[in-house]
Amino acid sequence: MFVIRLAALVTGSISFYLIVIGVSIPYWIYIGDKERLVPSFYSNVTFARNLGFWEYCEITELDGVLHSECRQIYGNRSDMTNASAAMMLIGMLMMAGSVVVCVTSILCMKENKLLPIIGGVCSLFAGLCMLIGVALYGHEYREEIFQYGPSFYMAIVATTFALVSGNIQIASRTIFTKPDMV
Repeated sequence: MFVIRLAALVTGSISFYLIVIGVSIPYWIYIGDKERLVPSFYSNVTFARNLGFWEYCEITELDGVLHSECRQIYGNRSDMTNASAAMMLIGMLMMAGSVVVCVTSILCMKENKLLPIIGGVCSLFAGLCMLIGVALYGHEYREEIFQYGPSFYMAIVATTFALVSGNIQIASRTIFTKPDMV
């Protein structure tokens, strides 16, 4: 039973770290490529933009020299992006709670039968929130020319690990619980 709960802790921790990194960095969407030119006085300026929840970074190249500038996003986000960010943050907080409950069930309260269920439900709810957040963000930019960035894929992997962790925690409770003899 210890090994299974440890597996739940490892998958939950991986999910938590991936979602923290994914939400923090501005690489959810990459817009632009080397062929896309910015209207300018110069004929050889290329442009790219990386978008995230909290900031965006513009990368320009002029005569072979790269220039990068990141700016905070203040209030000019769409409602869909705000909803996506909220769902990702709720999922991240629920995943943190699930990891804490999992550690507690392993170290302190090994015989408590309720903690794995609580941790599993927290983890499944976190995975569901992250899944909704990823879907909302992907839906927001469906008609633009872009590529998904590494943060978007980190969120998908974090969602998968959260759902796996929740299932393992619930299974560790149900598999190893002996039925009461009547």
